[in-house]
Amino acid sequence: MNANDRLLEGRPPTPVGAHLGLATERLRRGLDWFTEAERSPSTKRLFRNLFFAWLLLHTLLLLPFAREIFAPDSLVIREPFDASSLVHWVFRLSLAPGFEGFYTVFVVVQVGLLCAALTGVTSRLVTLLIYVATLNVNAMAPSLLDGGNNLSELLLLYLVLVDTSGHHRIARTDWDRLRIAVSNAGLVLMRLQVVIVYLTAGMLKLNGELWQRGMALYYILQADAFSHPWMNEIVTRWPWVGMIGTYTTLAFQWLFPTMVWFRRTRPWILTLGVMLHLGIAFGMGLLTFGLIMCLVYVLFLEERTTARVLAWLGAVPRLEVTVRGDARRLPGLVAALARLAPADSVRLTVTADPQAPRLLVGESPALRRPSEDEPVAQGDAVPASVSGEHRWCGAAALLRLTARCRWTWPFFPLHLSLALVWYLGLGGRLFDLAFPIVAAVEDAREHSPAAVR
Repeated sequence: MNANDRLLEGRPPTPVGAHLGLATERLRRGLDWFTEAERSPSTKRLFRNLFFAWLLLHTLLLLPFAREIFAPDSLVIREPFDASSLVHWVFRLSLAPGFEGFYTVFVVVQVGLLCAALTGVTSRLVTLLIYVATLNVNAMAPSLLDGGNNLSELLLLYLVLVDTSGHHRIARTDWDRLRIAVSNAGLVLMRLQVVIVYLTAGMLKLNGELWQRGMALYYILQADAFSHPWMNEIVTRWPWVGMIGTYTTLAFQWLFPTMVWFRRTRPWILTLGVMLHLGIAFGMGLLTFGLIMCLVYVLFLEERTTARVLAWLGAVPRLEVTVRGDARRLPGLVAALARLAPADSVRLTVTADPQAPRLLVGESPALRRPSEDEPVAQGDAVPASVSGEHRWCGAAALLRLTARCRWTWPFFPLHLSLALVWYLGLGGRLFDLAFPIVAAVEDAREHSPAAVR
């Protein structure tokens, strides 16, 4: 007999039953909260963008030395390839015999996938491909990796589980609840991984004699490879600075796993962490490590904070696009391009005014959702909110519209071609010449014997 049955019979529940019932109810509420809606969607999206930007920066910094680092005849010591291991065939394919000479392909694939993700391609499949490509690139340069790279590989694996689109999804079916639960679990795993990193680092440092004596930073900063000259001079002239830095680092790594979970203490511990890791990045020369450790703090920011950051980063002018309805194939093409643009960043209007330009694009002062009764200019040629100082017609308008599209590979050559035509001053002529040709072809099709029959 459980606590609820005892209450129905008018008998008070036993203490054990009451506590068990309370724990069960709280567990049920926690599971409902975890599965009913996407939690911290803006945080997930902002972290993805910054994380992928860090991965791209890390690879681009190595590109000038690609041959010395990634080539088969480089001096970098690599892990032997195990042909019997499926893991090596997936995540160490760049080391396989016959593939070593194509090291540039792995680097280009990783950079291309990161660029696609940073410009709007947010599927989990792309994240998984980035994970595979990143591990293959890292496998070619293991001696250049540090703790930041190890952490990034783990976070990238968890990020595969996360919905990083930034949409506020509500569960309506059991399948939705499962997807949302997996996405929220990925965020929790990333947070726990960061906490485990600090907890492990604090425990290992506390076992070191130099850390216990407060002299660890003093000796570390004596090494030219891990110290800026002015940092070396400071700890040499004032040893107590190194002692304060040593004990502050220990205290921070021990306090972080606890203080980061409380709203009142979180800003203080994150601020201290940013100061510490920026000092590591620029004072010790470990740039990528310091940046990735600052970057992971985004995972602990409140949703309203990350939403404001995303709104500020995405505050680009909205395009007001007006296309003439009788411009043959142009309305369909423009509508397709507008659908590929980020949400609410393009507003399309089709006008029947024969005096209006075939295609007119203008920039509104701010990115905002248009109202249904927004006034338009006379002739319905262009919305009244468009500033007259920022208008483009013809090829220049098409160029501006394609630039707003997500950078998927099929549209990159189109944008590049339009940019070249515009740069050469041929855009207006080709744009005006194209429509009579299209009209003549369509008229011929309409009056052909096959069409008549």
